[in-house]
Parts: sequence; structure tokens; C-alpha cells
Amino acid sequence: MAAAEGERRLPHMPNQLSAVEQRIVRASIAHPGLGPKQISCELAREKWGAILVSANGVSYGSFCDGELMPAGRDET
Repeated sequence: MAAAEGERRLPHMPNQLSAVEQRIVRASIAHPGLGPKQISCELAREKWGAILVSANGVSYGSFCDGELMPAGRDET
């Protein structure tokens, strides 16, 4: 079945961050000295929308994807 004239599919953007990942990155940038456990506790506060994410989720979501490096580490 062909698409109607002028009708388009929505673009698929696999590299786009989800809303939760964006908040993890924002919290990590706002508090550069905190590690994954502290960032997950900070995100659980009402200030950040009471997002429940584990320390492993923070670690994978921001640090391991290569978007942020923990304080004191050089990219090699």
C-alpha cells in the first residue's frame, strides 16, 4: 500500500536522547563532582521530577555512552 500524495513518515532518529537521559546528563553537568549513586539520589528529588533510576542506569546512561567523563578521568 503506497503512501498518499504529500504524506510522509516521521523521521527515525536513533541517536536522539530520551527525556530521562537528558535529565541524567543535565544533573551530571550541574553536579560534576557527584558519582552515579549520588546523581541517582539527586534525580529522585522533587526538584528533578522524582525520577527513579538506579546508579547503574545513571552510569550507563551518561558516563558509559561517552557523553560525559567522570571528574578526574582523561579520555584515552
